[in-house]
Amino acid sequence: MKDPLHKDPTPWEILGVPPAAQRREVEIAFANALRNRMPPNKAQYARDVLVRPERKLERVFFEMLQYNEEYLRRLHPSPAEDETVLDPENRLKTATKWESQMKGSFPDMEIAHCQAVLWYWWTIYEEGRQEEMLENSSHSELERMRSKENEKSGGELDCRSFAPPLDDMWRRSIAYWSMIAADSGLWNGRLGLSQSEVAEMRKKIREDLHNRLTALKQQCNQKLGSGNFLATRYRQLEVNLHSEMKSAKVVAESGYKTKQGPLCAGVQMLRFLGLLEGIRSSVDGQLNKNPNDSTYKRLRYVLSEYFEIEELLDHFNSPDEGLQHIAALPEEKRKHERVKYLQGRAYVLKARQSANAGDAYADEALEYYGKSVDAYKALEAEKAIASGVNKETLIEELAEEISQLCISKAEQGRRTDNIEQAIEILEKGVKLVNDEKMKRTLADLLTDKAIAAANKALEDLKDLQAKPEKFRAALEEVQSVLKLAVNDLERAAELGSRRAEENLLVLRDHLRYIEEILDPNGRLPPDPKPPDPIERLLKEAYDAFKRGDYDKAIENLQKAKELLGQKTPDHLNKFLASCLTSRGIKNANSAIKIFYKKKENLYENLINNHNSWNCANCAKPRDYNVFLKWYELKLGNSKILVCENCLSKIEKIDKTPPRPTKVSIWLLKSAEKDLVEAMALDPENSKIKESLKYIRNNIPKKPKVMTAMTAILSKTLWIFWFILVLIVVFYMLSHR
Repeated sequence: MKDPLHKDPTPWEILGVPPAAQRREVEIAFANALRNRMPPNKAQYARDVLVRPERKLERVFFEMLQYNEEYLRRLHPSPAEDETVLDPENRLKTATKWESQMKGSFPDMEIAHCQAVLWYWWTIYEEGRQEEMLENSSHSELERMRSKENEKSGGELDCRSFAPPLDDMWRRSIAYWSMIAADSGLWNGRLGLSQSEVAEMRKKIREDLHNRLTALKQQCNQKLGSGNFLATRYRQLEVNLHSEMKSAKVVAESGYKTKQGPLCAGVQMLRFLGLLEGIRSSVDGQLNKNPNDSTYKRLRYVLSEYFEIEELLDHFNSPDEGLQHIAALPEEKRKHERVKYLQGRAYVLKARQSANAGDAYADEALEYYGKSVDAYKALEAEKAIASGVNKETLIEELAEEISQLCISKAEQGRRTDNIEQAIEILEKGVKLVNDEKMKRTLADLLTDKAIAAANKALEDLKDLQAKPEKFRAALEEVQSVLKLAVNDLERAAELGSRRAEENLLVLRDHLRYIEEILDPNGRLPPDPKPPDPIERLLKEAYDAFKRGDYDKAIENLQKAKELLGQKTPDHLNKFLASCLTSRGIKNANSAIKIFYKKKENLYENLINNHNSWNCANCAKPRDYNVFLKWYELKLGNSKILVCENCLSKIEKIDKTPPRPTKVSIWLLKSAEKDLVEAMALDPENSKIKESLKYIRNNIPKKPKVMTAMTAILSKTLWIFWFILVLIVVFYMLSHR
């Protein structure tokens, strides 16, 4: 039965055949329609839908949009007996009575289908009336609508309508069609569709509702301008459609049953029928018994009152709408742990959007990340776990994300010589989260910036020493530059940079030297002395250290130490210890590399010589000996073929401990000597202690050396035993 408000002709009406018509009847009706001069396109369309197998789902969809007379006979009042019950003025009363009947036999898919058809065509009818009213509205009325002075739906705008608010009508229609789409019995049983056809029909129902809402939203934007209240409602209905379809599907797949049968309704439908809270309590009870049940976990997720907010964030990627929904919640619900978590997630999404928008929005991204950190920190750990959220994990993951953003932006700033911006971003990131990698990056940038500024200032000062009239002003300028550099190094040292600590001591010495030159009264000494040779030695040592020339660096530092004598500052001793340690570690690594050179050469030759037919070691082909076994070894990313004989040799070499050479022993002893000296200069340095212990463990033990007397006694003893054996043998032979 066709709904009275369904104005468009159906394929059956176009050709004038009953819904149960067979193919022959359709073909005859099609021929008659063409003879009666019906437009060929119209007749062909109706004929194809009713006859062609590939248009089967379209035909089923038309059938689903009509009442099933068998279903209608069960209802009271029934349109099969009195068609006036579907008139616009009687529809609300009819729908209410059908819903009451449905509650008694819920879930009843036959009644649900009748309700779905009723609300669908009634909603479309009222939408048409609203569109007509908007077309006939005056300019002032449209302006009033744009300004949201009258935020009413179409039914309320028109006093002649008997319909509820349009958004409520849409929600009813969505709820019932979601229930129909989620049910498998109706599709597989009565309609006899395959699984793939059922999936296509569900998609078709969803697309039809979504396309209608999208078209209505666009019409309102064209008529009233973007951002009007009607367009906003249609957007909310799109979200409601998605969440209702998804929740109905999850409920159906969970296998949750009532007394009348399996449940397949969404959150909105359960709320309309007053069953939502009871089912939530039942699901919570099951989860208390079995907290790890994934089915009930998912069921609780879709039945949550915050499910729409979750979908706005997860599916629609719309944090602004999610935050609006959260702001619209009562204050008591906004304090719920799940809502705090969702708020934090919304800010994370906004931060990602800002970060992806470009470097200009990096500060905005960090601001949103800061809000998300605050939201996550406001979570109470135990309550959050009960809501399915781990507070510590969230904060750790967020810290990693903030760190990656700040470090990547800082690297961009470093490549473009925009160090100040890079430091500013990292400082903001460090304030948000305690991340060691970000701290190290910030410390390195601050140290590099300070050293570069200090070196440039000191170089400029040397060029002006021959001009006393300009030297004073230059000295004061250098003093201010060094103070800023010292501040940067102090901040870097605070972040844990050892390099910053070493350079900080040097810069402080430079500052003291400048303060000594500039007397308290601001008078410049008549003959400022040229820089001390110690300063030159220290600079050369630092440059040598940076390029890895540790011998030169140690030589210069030792000369400076001799010149200073007992006045050697602590930072110079530590710098010398650092150079000695670096040289010692370098020598130790070279020695260990020599240890394993034979093994490395073997592996390198095997990899270079391997192929799919010959042994990689002896180069014998596979057919050399049919009884010989062959093996495939994996070395790094390469697979090599070896014969049985070579495999035993390779295993023997692999298991044989490395034999030290004279060169390797000399390198290890040299490394030990450097580290012992470094240990004396900087006894508190744990790195030196660990390196020294490692090197001593790798130095081979000295074999016991026999003295000359011990050797003579040993040989004499062997001769004695040999003569004794000969005497015994001779005696036995002579007395036989």
